Amino acid sequence: MPIQPYKFYKIYSAVNLHFTSSYDLNKYKGKSKTISSISFDNRRDKHRFSYFARHIESSKDALKFCVFNFLDNTDWLYNNYTEANDKYFEKIKFYSTFTKNITNDFSTIQTIRDSKTVSFKSFFEETRTGNPPPILQLFWENSISIEFICLCNITYPYMRKLSDSIDPLVREEVRKICNYSPFVLSFRK
Repeated sequence: MPIQPYKFYKIYSAVNLHFTSSYDLNKYKGKSKTISSISFDNRRDKHRFSYFARHIESSKDALKFCVFNFLDNTDWLYNNYTEANDKYFEKIKFYSTFTKNITNDFSTIQTIRDSKTVSFKSFFEETRTGNPPPILQLFWENSISIEFICLCNITYPYMRKLSDSIDPLVREEVRKICNYSPFVLSFRK
């Protein structure tokens, strides 16, 4: 049985705040003073929540659906459901072979380290010429996953230093990685 539109709205709103503001979904357990049935009833776009909720079976699936889509596009709710669903299933597929994918990402990094004799930490530093850190360059060219970077960020918190980068694209990616990191281990289960 699908979840209720208001329930989907609450999850969507909490994830939206998590990815677009300083709100921490995990710290506040998805609760916010701005998320209420009154605010839902006053929305002109509440039909979008009804439409998406019809296709989602549980709160856990709704959370994953929202997180995976916010990673890609903050306006995803106003796009075609098929596109959002494709993004969701792409990530579900990744998580179904999580260990294999992370191992492949690590192998990519290790191959580069061996060929260039560089430290692991140097992947998280802007280059001497001012280019973005190699870890982000590898992510942008789809050589490694954002989940691998999140695991690295959990283990070695190098990303926080990059949040002060002069490059706005680097700052945006670091913010996204830091916001997504808490979900990676819980979604893996």
